[in-house]
Amino acid sequence: MKKLLLFCLPFLFLAIKTTATKPVDRDSTLLLRWLDEQKLSQPVGVSWGVPWPMGTVKKNQVFALSGDNKSNITLQTWPLAYWPDGSLKWSGFAAVVEPGAGPLTLSKVKGKATPPANGILVKEDNNVVKINSGALQCIIPRSGNILIDSLIVENRVVGSKGRLECLLQNGPDDGFYSPAREKYISKISKVTVEQSGPVKAVVRIQGMVQSEKGNRSWLPFNIRAYFYAGSKAVRFVNTITYDGNDQKDFIKGLGMVFSVPMREQMHNRHVRFAGEGNGIWAEPVRPLVGRAFFMQNRVNVFPDQLAGKPVGNLDKFDPRTQGFIKDLPIWNDYRLVQNTADGFNIQKRTNLRSTWIDAAAGKRSTGLAFVGDIKGGLAVGLKDFWQSYPTALEIRNAASDMAELHVWLWSPTSEAMDMRHYDTIPHGLDATYEDVQPGFSTPYGINRTSELTLFASADVPSNETLSNEARISSQPPLLVVTPEYLHSVKIFGEWSLPDRSVPGKKWIEDQLDKAISFYQKEVDQRNWYGFWNYGDVMHTYDNVRHTWRYDIGGFAWDNTELGTDMWLWYSF
Repeated sequence: MKKLLLFCLPFLFLAIKTTATKPVDRDSTLLLRWLDEQKLSQPVGVSWGVPWPMGTVKKNQVFALSGDNKSNITLQTWPLAYWPDGSLKWSGFAAVVEPGAGPLTLSKVKGKATPPANGILVKEDNNVVKINSGALQCIIPRSGNILIDSLIVENRVVGSKGRLECLLQNGPDDGFYSPAREKYISKISKVTVEQSGPVKAVVRIQGMVQSEKGNRSWLPFNIRAYFYAGSKAVRFVNTITYDGNDQKDFIKGLGMVFSVPMREQMHNRHVRFAGEGNGIWAEPVRPLVGRAFFMQNRVNVFPDQLAGKPVGNLDKFDPRTQGFIKDLPIWNDYRLVQNTADGFNIQKRTNLRSTWIDAAAGKRSTGLAFVGDIKGGLAVGLKDFWQSYPTALEIRNAASDMAELHVWLWSPTSEAMDMRHYDTIPHGLDATYEDVQPGFSTPYGINRTSELTLFASADVPSNETLSNEARISSQPPLLVVTPEYLHSVKIFGEWSLPDRSVPGKKWIEDQLDKAISFYQKEVDQRNWYGFWNYGDVMHTYDNVRHTWRYDIGGFAWDNTELGTDMWLWYSF
């Protein structure tokens, strides 16, 4: 009975008669709230959608967004869908929301929209697309290997040569031999400006990765870069499609790479990693700490140096101290590796001929790295970093004129990505609900989307700022309308709001809540994480082995077969 109930719960809501709810006044302002009730610590660009009842919103309707202080927030809107009568069915919105804006309301207003005085600017020509948010300038080439040519803050380039790199291995990992490897790099085929302001700009970049030494191109990518007025951040949403041969195309590493100019002396260059929670691991490339204190004006400079504040150049120290500083090691390379959902470690080394040494360790990193000097640098955060292991953040050549920041979507320190089927012979469908057929049991055509956020900076951000940026990149803020409003519009068909008005309905609501809670706990208990697994659940439990039937063919991952995705969306 319990198993039958668990199987049927996703569909119970379809059988519940829609509860009568208090009508929503569709001509009044709409209340918006933050999903997960996030509190902003810095201005953030956000996009969201709102549905409308048929016939209530005209095609060219003007909207206004305001906070609890009644001040208007600059708003951009565009149509997403229309009803058969020509009225708006869905509208898209974008705004930059400041901390302390309080509850937000969206309202329909009369008249024409007035463009903001300081909106985002987009310029195109045959060679590049230039975006100016007011705080950040970005140049995107229309062809070649480089996806982002430069990120400019306060007239200084703080990031450049953003590209996608893939390390392809000809065969699986084996302890007795090393299969041949080849490096592939992004090659652009098409660049499209999909939105050009005034609040948000979206640039779509399409292409494939191409061999550095040969002519082969594969692994199509589809990237959208999002920019917001007044913001130094860029949201980078990258979808790759596996179109290789699973018998020989094993991805050993896949990631985004950015070059970061390093202009200052070694002790004014810095590296940062986000650890667990709000924790930030912070070190200078040459820490001014040793057997002696390093003094300027009779003050030990190390506390300020560790905080990323400017420290006087070498010639500002007395001659004896200069000699001590020259004897201090320079750390050239750093990496944070998350090869499981429950453990990461941070290492660093001085050069290619020397070993990596352990610097720190933890369980679940929020997935952000920074490299730069006191005149600026670049931080990049990866959403679902530890959940999508094996991942890594790597900084190379911090002691050179141009450092490299690698955000590994698939870490090269892990085993190569193996896309082969779990068996080579077919098994009867009556026995295991799985079969092997030529051309059908392949991963060809599957997709994976990764979300990165780039934070350009004109200095070394404080640990508090980096911690806030890590939180934004790992859980991007999102505005939503209330469930009551969504229910009143009836845009999603028949479903009900929680209703415990009578014992029978209370029992059903409680069972639904228990089932959702059960699956939420199972994700962590069963370690349903990983690059290809995170977001899916299993659907058949083995009471004898006390585990889900992970190895019995189609009894394992749910995918969309049993409507779990529909169940979760209706619960949302």
